[in-house]
Amino acid sequence: MVLNNEGVRFFCPDRVVNRYKSHVNPTDTTYGKMIHFSDTDASGVAHFSKLLCLVEEVEHEIMATLGIPVFESDAGWPRVRLSIDFHSSVRFGDRLAVLLVPGRIGSSSLEWKVKMTCGDRLVLDGFYVTVRVGADGEKMTIPDQEKQALMSIAG
Repeated sequence: MVLNNEGVRFFCPDRVVNRYKSHVNPTDTTYGKMIHFSDTDASGVAHFSKLLCLVEEVEHEIMATLGIPVFESDAGWPRVRLSIDFHSSVRFGDRLAVLLVPGRIGSSSLEWKVKMTCGDRLVLDGFYVTVRVGADGEKMTIPDQEKQALMSIAG
């Protein structure tokens, strides 16, 4: 477990720890991540696709914290749109802060706004859209309880 001076959470495999709180606060949507060697190319720079995987991990942690299943046998949340600007590279061992908050919440779609930094340096920002779909791949309505949970942390 690693904690920085601002109390940003870094993940242990089985739990999330926040320096200033003994529980996970679903409205605190900044998560700490570290670049591992397996995230990098031969020059030690993290590949853009690995950065997007880190964002997805944060999304899943938020959804789990809110009690919203990411994947069920009859439903899922595939990505349908992605607009990310990459501003600077990161290397093996760099510690990142990932801010991820819901934006627009539609009847079946959910926009996520993302910002990733390394210290004071902006690494990436943008948004992506997921859609709740059934096992048949067709859109399905986001249940009211899940919408309310997402709206409670929306930016």
